[in-house]
Amino acid sequence: YHMVIANSAPEGFAGNLRIDASNDLSNWSRLVAGAPLVSLEVAGQRLQQKRVELTRGNSNYLRLSWAGGDGPRGMPMLTAARAEFFPNFIEPPRVWMSMSAVKGKTSGDYEFSTKGHMPIDRVRIDLPEPNTVAQIEILSRNGLEQKWRPVTRGVAYRLRQSGAEIVNPGFTVDGVVDRDWLLRVDARGGGIGAGLPLMHVSWVPHHLVFAARGSPS
Repeated sequence: YHMVIANSAPEGFAGNLRIDASNDLSNWSRLVAGAPLVSLEVAGQRLQQKRVELTRGNSNYLRLSWAGGDGPRGMPMLTAARAEFFPNFIEPPRVWMSMSAVKGKTSGDYEFSTKGHMPIDRVRIDLPEPNTVAQIEILSRNGLEQKWRPVTRGVAYRLRQSGAEIVNPGFTVDGVVDRDWLLRVDARGGGIGAGLPLMHVSWVPHHLVFAARGSPS
C-alpha cells in the first residue's frame, strides 16, 4: 500500500523518512530506510513528494521517524499518515540495471542504451551534482533510423538539506522495450552542472513455460 504523510511545516521541508514495522511494539524490522519527503519551492519550481510506497503491509504497527538518529535539525513534526490499500497485491521480483550516459548531439541531451529489449516500467535518474533541480523529458527509440518518442517528463532533483541528501523518486512508464533512451534537460533551469547523469531502469522478467507433450522416443 501507499502512505500519504501530513506535516506541520507550511514553509517547506526536505528529508528522508524511515519506516519500521512491528507486531508487538517490542521487535521492529526496517521496511524503508530513507524515503524522500519533500515540499519545497526551488528556483521557482514547486517540489512535492509526500507519498511512500510499501511492498509489505501485514504488520500491526508502523513507526515513522526521520532518518539519521533524531532526524535533521529543523525538520517538521509528522502530524498524520493515511494508508491507501491495494488488496491482494504482491510485488513480483524486479531487475534493475544502471546505464552510463554519453552526451547527445544537442546541448542538454544525454543518451543511454540498454543493449536489449526489456519491458521497462520504472526509470530513475541520478544527477551528477548536489543541489540541482531540473525539468527533464525522457524519450526512447529502437534504432538510429527511428525518431525519438516521448516516454515521460517531470522534475529531477538532488538536494542536500540538514546534512541529508534527498533525491527524486523514480518515474513509472508503460513497459517500454526500446534499446535507446534519451534524457533531455531543459536548459532554462541552468542544466545539471558538470559530470554525466546515470539512468537506472527496472522491469519484471517474463517467464517462459514449457509444456511436455507426446511420448519420449
